[in-house]
Amino acid sequence: MNGAEANDPLMQELAKRQQIRSALFIPMEGDGRTWGVTAYFSRAPDNFPDPAIRSLALFTEQLALAVRNAQWMSQMRASNKDLELEVAASAGELAKTNQRLVRKVRELKTIYDLALSTAASSQVEDTVRVIINAVKELVDVSAAAFFLYDKTSGRLDPLQPAFDRTPEQTPELACKPEESKFLERVMREGQPQTLNFVEPSEQLPVSWHETTVRSILALPLRQGEQVAGLFCVINKTNGLFSDDDVRLLSLLTHRVAEALNRLALDQQLRQRVGDLSVLQDIALHLPSPPALSETVQAIARISRAALKGIDLCLFFLHHVESEALAVMGGDWDAKMQFDPQALTLGTSEKLPLAAAFRDNQTVSYGFDSNAPGWEKDELVGVLGLREVLYLPLRVEQQTIGVMAVGCLQKNALTSERRRLASLIAERVAVMIERSRLYERLRSANEKLEQINHLKNEFISMVSHELRTPLTTIKGFVSIVLSGETGPLKPQQKYFLETSDRAIDRLTLLVSDLLDISRLEAGQIQMQLRAVSIRDVVTRVGANFAPQFKAQNLQFVIDIPEKVPAILADPHRLTQVFDNLISNALKFTAEGGVTVSASDKGDFVMVSVKDTGIGLAKSEQDRVFEKFYQVKVGNAWPAKGTGLGLAIVKSIVESHRGKVWVESQEGKGADFRFLIPRARTGDVGATPAAGRWS
Repeated sequence: MNGAEANDPLMQELAKRQQIRSALFIPMEGDGRTWGVTAYFSRAPDNFPDPAIRSLALFTEQLALAVRNAQWMSQMRASNKDLELEVAASAGELAKTNQRLVRKVRELKTIYDLALSTAASSQVEDTVRVIINAVKELVDVSAAAFFLYDKTSGRLDPLQPAFDRTPEQTPELACKPEESKFLERVMREGQPQTLNFVEPSEQLPVSWHETTVRSILALPLRQGEQVAGLFCVINKTNGLFSDDDVRLLSLLTHRVAEALNRLALDQQLRQRVGDLSVLQDIALHLPSPPALSETVQAIARISRAALKGIDLCLFFLHHVESEALAVMGGDWDAKMQFDPQALTLGTSEKLPLAAAFRDNQTVSYGFDSNAPGWEKDELVGVLGLREVLYLPLRVEQQTIGVMAVGCLQKNALTSERRRLASLIAERVAVMIERSRLYERLRSANEKLEQINHLKNEFISMVSHELRTPLTTIKGFVSIVLSGETGPLKPQQKYFLETSDRAIDRLTLLVSDLLDISRLEAGQIQMQLRAVSIRDVVTRVGANFAPQFKAQNLQFVIDIPEKVPAILADPHRLTQVFDNLISNALKFTAEGGVTVSASDKGDFVMVSVKDTGIGLAKSEQDRVFEKFYQVKVGNAWPAKGTGLGLAIVKSIVESHRGKVWVESQEGKGADFRFLIPRARTGDVGATPAAGRWS
């Protein structure tokens, strides 16, 4: 632009203020674009001829290049600075990331090591120790402990080792969740909880007060949907418990719960095997015969040995006559000096032991119990026990006594010992009751044997004493009836014949009484030899032939020749058939009686079957009882002593045989017996089967 007259607002303003009369504007170009303008001004008019313009254009081009290079240099310095800051930041982040990776690797290695150790371990205590040591190193805590919840007692029982306590001190950490609002909240909500500033007297159970707790993290141990216990870590050594601690230990707890669950199942299996071993040990060491006092003493000794750490095991049995509970046997620590008999108490007394018996409920007390009657409890006052467990001994619907288990140390009655004690009490109650019944039965048998001995002596004496006068009476009646003393009037003869029949029945009764008493007392020695059944039956049948003929009945012998001989006393076998055939005649009005026999290997089975009135089912088990007689209609039979079948049973059983009856009312009775076959040579020829009618 040349001249102030240029029609340009900028030039007009410059001409006015700076007396600019000409101007030259040259674009600054680079990289294919215009990125600025260089302006040249002069107060002289038309001061920019073409040569000047070309020179300034060349200068401007060089200037533009220099300025562009300067801009690039500035941008490069800025970029380098930003890059340096970014590299520094990335290096710091990389260092933090590396630390986190190291921590993650450490955590993963710990979890991996725990997985290996828990998989290889078969003991809960070993697993717990490995986990606690790993947790101490991983999250920098001073101590840790696992607690399992026992539904029966409602307690959190510690697993050894716990809070660095000794095995003897560990049980003292047991507590109930409700003793601590903090622990109760974890159990109820099933979520981890932290306390970084602990007031033990207010926030933790009393049993923990001897343990220094400044901070605590408690995590639930889950089995499915249930909270099965707690994992507690205490005293963070480097700061407070963080979210990372909670996250890490939650992961570990999940793994731990699975491992403990597996070990718990294994432990339950071992417990069952151990339980069976204890019960088997008790059963194997019971005395034989099972005398009561020896039985209870053996049970108490083995039970205390099985309940390791128990100082006392006593068994109180109920005496119905005196309504008292008295010690029948027990086992206790040698340090305890007391008289067990002095511990007898009434069932109505207001004491824990009597309450367990009356209510049929397990009663458990500690030394600091506030329960009624506790301060009067003999086991506490006399023996100084700190814990006692009373378990009722129940058989079916009856409580027969109480098993008392006691400890001189607090919290020694762990859930496992309580469980095993309950199992022992449940099972040995039957053993003890069996021993009591055995003693009662033995006493009753001794009394019965005495009574039976006196009865047999009395019967034998009476039978012998009656035989002599009966023989005399029979002889004189026979003399009078024979007419040797003179002729008899019809009425006199009738009275004497009636007396003679009565004497015969009385003589038969005396003979049967004497036989049954001698058989039961074992005073008759069997003269065993090979006997042909057909021979004996044929002779007996011949004796009964007149009676069969008089009653118009048949007598059939159906004994094949191949039936072997039997080993028997011929005289007593004849007595068996006499009684069976006589009994059949008594109840048979028409038809007859059949005697048969068949080979049954080592035995021969004999049958005496009639076609009489038969026997009701209710009478079939009683016909072999002494003095039992079958009714005929609504009346008793006119003849019989009720001893014939009892004698049959005694004789058959004396031959190591068995007798029974099969019958239906109105269809006759079939009396059968088994008797051993002879092992000697064959018996000679026997008469063929016969028949009388």
